[in-house]
Amino acid sequence: MKTGPTQAIIAVTYRCNARCGMCDIWRKEHAPEVEPSVYYHLPASLREINLSGGEPFLRDDLEKIVAVMTERLPGARILISSNGLLTERIARLAPDLHRLNPRLGLRVSIDGSAATHDRIRGIPGAHEHAWETLAAARRGGLRDLGIGFTMVAGNEEEMLPVYERAMALGYEFTGTVVHSSPIFFGEHDAQEPDREKAGAAYEELRRRQLRSWKPKNWFRAYFTGGLRDLVRGAARPIQCEAGTAFFYLDPYGTVFPCHLRDWPLGKIEEGYDRLRAQGAAQLERVTACRANCWMTCTVAPTMRRDLWWTAARVSVDRVKALVGWY
Repeated sequence: MKTGPTQAIIAVTYRCNARCGMCDIWRKEHAPEVEPSVYYHLPASLREINLSGGEPFLRDDLEKIVAVMTERLPGARILISSNGLLTERIARLAPDLHRLNPRLGLRVSIDGSAATHDRIRGIPGAHEHAWETLAAARRGGLRDLGIGFTMVAGNEEEMLPVYERAMALGYEFTGTVVHSSPIFFGEHDAQEPDREKAGAAYEELRRRQLRSWKPKNWFRAYFTGGLRDLVRGAARPIQCEAGTAFFYLDPYGTVFPCHLRDWPLGKIEEGYDRLRAQGAAQLERVTACRANCWMTCTVAPTMRRDLWWTAARVSVDRVKALVGWY
């Protein structure tokens, strides 16, 4: 049985063509990114990989990256997170990416109505591009398509309409709330959403997910409940397994336990088991971390590990939702 981390966020570039107000990646200075061959050093235990950025489709060799990861980890699910601005390029690459990896998924950021999304992303027309990119990717053969919604101050009441449109069009929907990070997003505490509005929106999203006929949405409702509690100021209810079940890899090959803390473990070429052994002191900091974050990358591995407990809780919550107790 394979042991080791099962989930990773891999930023393949910090270059970005958006100007998001809740993320400073586009402000970063850039160094040469690692070659695709470096990803042969990824641990064989990985089951979920999120290719992020910056904007991943700015890499001219993105197809090679996907090919290497697919060869190295044939059983892993790979998702590409995109702002959707490069519609023509994504439409052109979609058939090739699908041939390389038929399970490949795409998540496009959409944060509200056209005016709100364009303001948050800092690019006129970004909203139109995002929806057209999803449609073009579907025409190109990709089937695992979805929307990623980031809640910030000012778009709290626009999440549910985006969710309903995603459901109507057959797209997956994932949500998160703005986070701060010295190595990834930057410091954005001032962008935190209104506690009351955000809490109410997440509670209603949770209710709709539990009433959905898609079992995947029932489990997402558990995660949504954590977002609701986070914005209301509650403490994280489960232990963080960053560095153990999850890690972050930057575009230059440096491994971190997560993307919210500047605690480097070393270069991925050294081998993850070796990095984890050498970085015991850094990993001890994870157990004492008080970031109080709630993100899929560090929540999902624990949900899978405690699957029977999670499923039992989700089942009870669904029954409550169906009888009107939520």
